[in-house]
Amino acid sequence: MKRIEFVICIVAASLLASVGGCGKESPAQTQANVLKAENAGDKHVADATEDAADKMAESRHDLTNTQVEVAHDGVDAAHNVAVAKAEAAHKVALARCDGDSGDARKACKELADTQLAAAKASANATRVANDPKT
Repeated sequence: MKRIEFVICIVAASLLASVGGCGKESPAQTQANVLKAENAGDKHVADATEDAADKMAESRHDLTNTQVEVAHDGVDAAHNVAVAKAEAAHKVALARCDGDSGDARKACKELADTQLAAAKASANATRVANDPKT
């Protein structure tokens, strides 16, 4: 029985010794694999860098578009407020004109209409001058 155990131990030891050396590469193969891994790593880094640059450019573009939209919305809102104020002032002026009669009433209404037109023209000119979309 001891002889069988001894033979098994010898066979097992020789198998372990041979398995340990099976996967070893030659120095030239190792160098080739290292070079291949370095090249793959360089390409991966280059691709990631290019992707990052593309994403940054897209983000800058999106930010610029957002800034333009915000500025446009602000100018548009200011225009709407200016027109609303002019129309409100026009209504008040027309109500005051109702206290007059004849030619005075007609002249008062014409003046109110002229002031409304001037205020709207001014609001439009301001919008055109300040709107980044025009």
